[in-house]
Amino acid sequence: MAPRQSSAEPKYVTRGALCSRWGVSRAWTYKMQQQGYLPLPVKLGPGVARWPLSEIEAIEAIASGDRAAAPIVGGAGGAR
Repeated sequence: MAPRQSSAEPKYVTRGALCSRWGVSRAWTYKMQQQGYLPLPVKLGPGVARWPLSEIEAIEAIASGDRAAAPIVGGAGGAR
């Protein structure tokens, strides 16, 4: 039996899942990273990089205009 992931553990999104979720290409995600609109993914191991789902949801909240619900991504003092 596989171990169950508790709701307290962070959930991560792959680049492919992000592309599907937003309907964009992989190249677009790299371009948005270079321009500072998309943070760098978290390195979880060799060849394994993911975005915390909470960061993706925060970006979506900002993009939808719900700025009050979106935490600041990138730490204290950073721009949204």
